[in-house]
This record gives sequence, structure tokens and C-alpha cells, in this order.
Amino acid sequence: MSQHTPGPWTVKPTTVRWHPNNSTGDLIVAGPQIIGEIWLGENREANARLIAKAPEMYELLTRIANAPYPGHAETYGNEARVLLAKVAMTMSEHMRKEKAHDLSR
Repeated sequence: MSQHTPGPWTVKPTTVRWHPNNSTGDLIVAGPQIIGEIWLGENREANARLIAKAPEMYELLTRIANAPYPGHAETYGNEARVLLAKVAMTMSEHMRKEKAHDLSR
């Protein structure tokens, strides 16, 4: 599995003068590192907060996938494993694209 930037991730509201219309946006940060930026949309702030919770959700999903829960182990464990596999594929695809971009420089 590809690694992600460890949490906690937090949301930092920001305004930039060079952005069109002096936009207000939200940065998703892990310490000094910017993980992502959201500048547009009426749900911008809520989306940023949801993205910032990704490391915690991933950790919980991993625990659900690997821990037996009486009566629900097969259903929730299997669903969690399927979702974790999708996350892993997405992260691997992102890493391939980043490497290809770095090689093209």
C-alpha cells in the first residue's frame, strides 16, 4: 500500500490576492505541509473538513476490516476490505501519475 501523509490534517482558511477575485479558500494541511486546496463551491468549507478527516477515516476503516464484530463481521468486514482496496488502487494510481510527471520534467 502506498503511504499517505500522516495525520492529523487540519483546515486553514486563507485568502490570496493573486487568485481570481481575491478568492477565499481552504487549505488542508498537515503541520507545515499543504495537502490540498479548495477554492470554489458553496460547500467548500464542509468539503475541506471532510477531506481533512481522511487519515482518521482510513485508520478506522482498517480496524473495521481487520477486527471481528459478532454478527456483523462478514458484512462490515467485507465492505471495509472492498473500500480499502479501492483506496489502495486510487493511491497507487496517484503515485504512478506523480512519478510520470516527475520523470517528464
